Amino acid sequence: MVSFTKVAILFTAVTGLAAVEASPAHTRIVYETVTSWVTSTISPTPTPVDGREAAPSPAANSTSSGSGEQFTGDLTYYSPSVGLGACGWQNSDSDFVAALNAPQFGNPANPNANPLCGQKALVTGPKGSVTVTIVDKCPPCKSGDLDLSVGAFDQIADQAAGRVPVSWTWV
Repeated sequence: MVSFTKVAILFTAVTGLAAVEASPAHTRIVYETVTSWVTSTISPTPTPVDGREAAPSPAANSTSSGSGEQFTGDLTYYSPSVGLGACGWQNSDSDFVAALNAPQFGNPANPNANPLCGQKALVTGPKGSVTVTIVDKCPPCKSGDLDLSVGAFDQIADQAAGRVPVSWTWV
């Protein structure tokens, strides 16, 4: 097992927060948080025995089972060109990208390393379907909601509607 001192140094380096040894429980929490983040950040994607590349798996805190489960909620639009999204990427309004609702995106120590970043979703709205890439987090959105770039939203709904019902699945 790694010593508290090593974990505290790593924790401070990663988060910028001071890790103070207050109790054995605190030590365990810091250790589990840091090792979980480090493991999920630097572990390579496993390759199956047959040599095919494995698809990235949804985050442990995601409600997706990876089995084509369908989600429903509200669809809104935003302008991803205003700055970096939670995944750390810059996108334009015409890119087919989305911000995932906060409950499904989760609250990882480093959102840039969230395994949901880069995942694809097939989104169906009033005017059809579009495939988008998850690049951001929508803090006010409830579970099932998506916030699409203007370009993607225009493919499946009218901006004048503002908020429309949506269904979507991971692809």
